[in-house]
Amino acid sequence: MSANTWVRVPAPVFMPHSWLDPSSAKTLSQYQLPFGTGQRQCLGMNLAYAEMAAVLSELGRTYTLQADTSTEWRDFPIKRPVSGLPIRLTPKP
Repeated sequence: MSANTWVRVPAPVFMPHSWLDPSSAKTLSQYQLPFGTGQRQCLGMNLAYAEMAAVLSELGRTYTLQADTSTEWRDFPIKRPVSGLPIRLTPKP
């Protein structure tokens, strides 16, 4: 295990709050690789993307999506709504 200085804590210690500090967003964003990269990239990445596309297309086919534009968004570590998903699903007739 290594103890890089950008983490500001010893590597063997699990401290998730170090990833939630907005001042270190630029430094830590380079380590956000959900599927990895290079030779050891996740073999299921394309399957995961295909499944996400299938689910979203099925939602769009069977439901009417209405976005709530008055929702406040948080930018770090990823862009997400502060209080829940701002989309209303209504079944299509």
